[in-house]
Amino acid sequence: MQVKFTMELIYLLIGIMVGLILGINLSMLYSRVFGARTGAEKKLRLQIRDLEMRIRNKDRYIKEAIKAAKREGADSGQ
Repeated sequence: MQVKFTMELIYLLIGIMVGLILGINLSMLYSRVFGARTGAEKKLRLQIRDLEMRIRNKDRYIKEAIKAAKREGADSGQ
């Protein structure tokens, strides 16, 4: 059985090639847009956690300093 090389087959081959090229480009674009974002988000989340920890430590140090100042003031007043 021999297939004649008609215009429909040429259009079909051109459509398949365009579809493959378009699919490859879309997959690369998708991975760049959403793949890079996850890496950047992880980095930012780690930085946020670090900053939150620093704020909690700073607040704790301030509370300890206030308590120590009150104790010293109470001790010197007696």
